[in-house]
Amino acid sequence: MRNLILFENFNNMKYFIPTYNECREICDANDNFLFYESKSVIDNFNISIFNYRLSQYSDFVNPVKNNKRLKSFELRGLTFIFNSDGTLYKRYLLLDKFFNLEQTPCSMYSVVKDYKIKNIYNKEDGSIASFVRLPNGKVLGKSKTSFQSDQAIEIQRIYDEDQNVRNFVDFCLDEGIDAIFEYVSPTNRIVVPYAETNLILLRMRDNKTGEYLDINDFSHKLDGISVAASESGRTLEDLIDAAEVIENKEGWIVQFENGKMIKK
Repeated sequence: MRNLILFENFNNMKYFIPTYNECREICDANDNFLFYESKSVIDNFNISIFNYRLSQYSDFVNPVKNNKRLKSFELRGLTFIFNSDGTLYKRYLLLDKFFNLEQTPCSMYSVVKDYKIKNIYNKEDGSIASFVRLPNGKVLGKSKTSFQSDQAIEIQRIYDEDQNVRNFVDFCLDEGIDAIFEYVSPTNRIVVPYAETNLILLRMRDNKTGEYLDINDFSHKLDGISVAASESGRTLEDLIDAAEVIENKEGWIVQFENGKMIKK
C-alpha cells in the first residue's frame, strides 16, 4: 500500500485557478522546468497544457517569489484552448495537487484527523483521463498532458465507441462540468491489475469555480458509467490500519465535509 495523500487547497477551499498569462508567469519564473507548457495544434486550433515536474511543496505555495498571490496547485494538466483568432475559447481542469500525509504542513495527520468524512472512494490505479471540446464542436480525449499518447488514443477510442460514455461526457461539457476519469487496462498496469479496459469516473468539478461536485447528485446521468467504488462507515484510522495489510489495492480517496480530500 502507498502512503496517505492529502488534497489541500487554501482560503477555505476557494480554488485559485490561474489564467493563461499567470501560468506563463509561473513557468517563466521557474525557467520552464518545475512548471512547463506543452503546445499542440488540432484542427488549426492552438492548445496549451500546463504541468509540473520535481516541484516541492514550497513551489506550489509560492511559485513566483515576488508575487505571493499566485498559486500553482492547478497546474496538473490545466488546458487552454484558443479560437482561430487567438482569443481564449475554454479552459479545462483536472485534479488539483495533492501531498503525502506528514509530508507538508497542510497534510499533517494532526490537521485532518478531526475532519468529518463526507465520502470515501476507491483510488483507482491507472492514468488520469479527461475530455475537452474544440471551438468546432469536436470532443477530444486526453491523458494528463497529451492528445497523442497511447493512453490518450485509447481514451478517445472509448469515447467514440461507447455511447454511454459519450452521452455522459457530452452532458458534462454542455453543463460546464469537468468529468475526471481513470483510464485502466491490462496493458496500462501501474500497481493494481485490471481485467478489462475501462474509464472509471473519479470526480466531477465545476469548471468555473473548481468546486468538486457530488457524483451522487448526477446518478440519473450515470447509466453505463463505471464509478469508483464508494464506502461508508469507516474512519480515517480504519483506513490507516487497513492500508498496512491490504494487497493489490491503490488506496482510497477521502473527502471531508469542508471540501478537503486525502488519499489513503
